[in-house]
Amino acid sequence: MIKFWNLLTLDQKLDLLKQVIPVISIVIGATISIIIFALTKRKEINFKIHEQRKKKYEECLNFYQKIFSNNSFDIEEFIRLQQELYLYGSNKVLLKIIEMNEIGKGNQINRNDILLVLFGQLLQLMREEIGLTNKQISIRDSLSLFVTDVYDEKYESLFK
Repeated sequence: MIKFWNLLTLDQKLDLLKQVIPVISIVIGATISIIIFALTKRKEINFKIHEQRKKKYEECLNFYQKIFSNNSFDIEEFIRLQQELYLYGSNKVLLKIIEMNEIGKGNQINRNDILLVLFGQLLQLMREEIGLTNKQISIRDSLSLFVTDVYDEKYESLFK
C-alpha cells in the first residue's frame, strides 16, 4: 500500500484523498447513527421494563398488604403475582421472595419475625430498583407503613 502511495503524483494523491475522505465521513456518520439508534433502543426497552416492574411491585405490595390485613389470600392471585414477578422482577427481588416463601412454609419458632424482616428487605430492594434511595430510611421505617406497631419494644431485637 505504501509503495502504491509513493508511485502516485501529488495530483493523483490529492484526487484520491478527495474521493476517499467523503466515503470515510459517510462510514463514520453511519456508524455513529447506528450506535446512537442501538443505545436509544436499549434505553427505551429498559424504560418499558422499569415501568412494568414498578406496576408489578405495586401489585406485590398491595397483595402483601392484604395478607397483613386479614391473614388470608386467594391462591390464584398469589400464583398470578408470582408469575408476573418472575417475568418483571429482578434477580434480587425474586431471590428475596423465594426466601420469604421458603420461610413461610417452614415451622421455625420465630417464623413471623423472620418474615417481617425479610419483607422489610424486600421493600428496600424494590425501592432501589425503581430508582429511589434508602439512605435515610431503615428497614423498620419501611415496615412502619405496613405494620403500625413495628416500633414497639417487642420488635426491638429484630432491628439491632
